[in-house]
Amino acid sequence: MSGKAAPSRRGSKANVQAQGESVAPAVTETSSGRKAGSRKETPSQRGAATSRRAASSRVAASSPVATSPVASRATRSRAGAKPSVERAPEKAPTTPVRATPVRAPAARKAAPAKAPAQKVAPSARGGRQDFEGPLAWRSNRPARPVAETLTALENARSIEEAIAVAQLALPKADLPRASAWRQQVLDRARERFYVVEAHLKESFGLSLPRHVAVAAAFFQACDEHEQKGLVRLGRRPGLVLRWFEEGGLARPIRSGLDERLQDRYRRDPAEFVTLMIGNIDGLHYGLWFDEPSSLPTTIARTYAFGSGEVIGGEFQTLLPALRLDVQEGLRAGWEIGPAEFLDRARKYLPLTEAIDWFLPHEEAAVAEDKLPSFVKRPDINGGLGPLLPRTAGDGATHPKECESRWAALQAGKTEAYISEARRGLVSGKSAFALVLGRELLFLGDDATRSATLQLLTDAYERMGRKALAAITRVVHAHRDAEVLDVYE
Repeated sequence: MSGKAAPSRRGSKANVQAQGESVAPAVTETSSGRKAGSRKETPSQRGAATSRRAASSRVAASSPVATSPVASRATRSRAGAKPSVERAPEKAPTTPVRATPVRAPAARKAAPAKAPAQKVAPSARGGRQDFEGPLAWRSNRPARPVAETLTALENARSIEEAIAVAQLALPKADLPRASAWRQQVLDRARERFYVVEAHLKESFGLSLPRHVAVAAAFFQACDEHEQKGLVRLGRRPGLVLRWFEEGGLARPIRSGLDERLQDRYRRDPAEFVTLMIGNIDGLHYGLWFDEPSSLPTTIARTYAFGSGEVIGGEFQTLLPALRLDVQEGLRAGWEIGPAEFLDRARKYLPLTEAIDWFLPHEEAAVAEDKLPSFVKRPDINGGLGPLLPRTAGDGATHPKECESRWAALQAGKTEAYISEARRGLVSGKSAFALVLGRELLFLGDDATRSATLQLLTDAYERMGRKALAAITRVVHAHRDAEVLDVYE
């Protein structure tokens, strides 16, 4: 948003001069030239008024000057600048008459300097209107012309050097104001955390880590430049993050559906609960719950319409995963060429700066929850394997076992494996039943649908993971739908 309204093409130098003047809001002019809003004038004020009347007289016979209210608000929002006088347009005379000064609006008292925005109680109105808006953080003027930036990018020898060059083509940010805004949004998300935590426990039977509130605040605090980065990257909040939005927990659910189906794909394991959604091949990120009674220790992701394999164990929280996606997007632009890299950098670098602001708060939330480290385990057919208690027996998760078993399952030779898993359940060894059930879910064969449901629910319940068994039943009942929107 530009700080000044563009001058009229017919206004010439006098028009530009009249628009560029800055007058204290308490000193305005009436049609008679007398000052309003102040009883006494200083010599400097009388001289400034004389200059304005002269400029107005020269302009009146040619074209009116109109200052946009939007531009005036943008001007006031920048660094405490004093707003320009708004002049109402008047018709040019049809016969030669003595020029009269442009009529100004009624006098107003000088607006006091804005104090730093204060924290808003959670009972106040929801949405971004609760706080002083973030859109005035940045100027739309880059510090370096685009052509000069492209030339410098062509000479850059590394992506790190290219990023430093691209920084000069970005709008300058008012970092103290940005920090104050983000802190307010974060405080509000932290207050809302307890309501969301209770809702997840009630509807899913799962526990919510505090770092999810930080991720929710990040999405809600993004300004228009950072939002453009998210759109270009193709990332948006999913189920749990949307609960932190105003009205997020008040959305009615369609008859016959269950909230546990929202943002869930048919091959998603019960351990997966969606946080963030991508824009390609069913990409989505979520919390991974090994034990319903414990906090999740990793962020998992999967391409539902791609391989469908679940990838996890890399990140404990969401924002580092998002930051890696941004860096990979920048690197892809760098490999294409300077113009593509600059286009991406304009959107991604403001996003990176915002992520970096929230990352320490995520780390603090992990420390507050005393979140344990992710326990490494073998992958199975379908990606990230389940966490198997030692008392549950052998899950047959060795890579060679998984490889030979997958070849048999794809060939339809499932009966022997299903019988082996059932014998294990009878003897109190549920590990292989859980592994096989997960692999059959990943296979997605309708012929083994009922066996898949039985193996998974029995294994989860034997391990004391009743919430995961309940999720499995709900998903199985609606499995014919690839993905559902359960809200009205």
